Amino acid sequence: MEPDVTQFTDDSLESMAERLNDLLLKGDEQLSQQIINQLFQDFADQAPLMRTRVINVCENSLDDPVLGSQPRLVELLTDPLLLVLPQEKDPEVLREMADLLSRTATNLIQFAEYRLASRILTHLNKRRKKLRVSPDDQTQTSEIISFRELEPRTQMVLLDDLRSQDPARLQKVTQLLSSLGPLTIPLLIEVVKREDNLRVRQIASYLLKELGPEASKLLKRELVLEGFPQERVRILEVIDGVTQDLKTELAYALGDDSRKVRRAAFHLTERLNDPRLTSLLLDYANHEDPKMAVVAIKSLGKLKPAGAVDVLVSLLESSKEIERLIACCRALGQIADPSAIEPLARMLAPGGFLSLRKKQSSAVRAAAGFALAQISDPRVVEALAPYVDDHDPRIRQVARALVKE
Repeated sequence: MEPDVTQFTDDSLESMAERLNDLLLKGDEQLSQQIINQLFQDFADQAPLMRTRVINVCENSLDDPVLGSQPRLVELLTDPLLLVLPQEKDPEVLREMADLLSRTATNLIQFAEYRLASRILTHLNKRRKKLRVSPDDQTQTSEIISFRELEPRTQMVLLDDLRSQDPARLQKVTQLLSSLGPLTIPLLIEVVKREDNLRVRQIASYLLKELGPEASKLLKRELVLEGFPQERVRILEVIDGVTQDLKTELAYALGDDSRKVRRAAFHLTERLNDPRLTSLLLDYANHEDPKMAVVAIKSLGKLKPAGAVDVLVSLLESSKEIERLIACCRALGQIADPSAIEPLARMLAPGGFLSLRKKQSSAVRAAAGFALAQISDPRVVEALAPYVDDHDPRIRQVARALVKE
């Protein structure tokens, strides 16, 4: 026969609570553990009201300013709660239990007890996920288990540890932030926007990636809607650590009013090296603002995407701005496609009086000459040979170096 379950009463629980608090204050861990074991020995067999009262006993001890600041005693009280958490089915009891554990974890953060706080939060997240995957008749929503928002002072504590040069502190706070789940999204986005330290922002972006699509969506929204250019720059510097699906956001950032934002956006485009972004670069290479076009053309030269040569050659033959022409020559030199030999050779021709071609800027001619020299093709020597005695020393040197070879 199974032993009878001792049913708690209000009086018996009150007596045990007083005894427990007295022992905890004395520091008698062994006897405290015995009483805690008695409280949870037949926890699942108690009526829901009594289970709630047991949680209240733990709550009163954990909320005590003296007891709640002692991690080992907190662990004595939270261990049994974490053991019964997965089996609890009653929504109200589960809500009380989760709320208490959540508050306890938040308090532990204040005392830099990240290990225990992380453990509590990890258990809560597991229980919450279980409710989402297979809810039963009584616990139909994971909102039964909710997390308290981080207070500003708590956020400051965490941010201070994120900035730490101590690897141990950094590891602990990273683990803690990971266990906090979606609760940390606002904090991590603020870190990405406002923190100058690139390493700290990279850690924040890693944690945001771990939080899934919702975190990515919110950060992408901030990239477009954020009012301060420097904060958009900071986001652009690390957002590819969160998501690489950024075509819409880059369309805005590449055309931003701020030169710094545009530069950061082009650098991001180069890092991503995604063929789906080529159309954006090609569009901006034709932009009416030569300065914006030049940056896009530089990126095309670095990335060498398919179709870039045709666009660059077309610009070379139709543009009048010296900056854009020089950028096109340099980009074609980086790509080094033989199909650019003839267009570059035409740019190298002096032009002017008695010539059908307009006289080119010396800077454009020099850029075209150097670009030609980067293309590995026998026709390049033929194209440069007439310029071994050119009046421009840059072109003369490039031609002589190649023809001698």
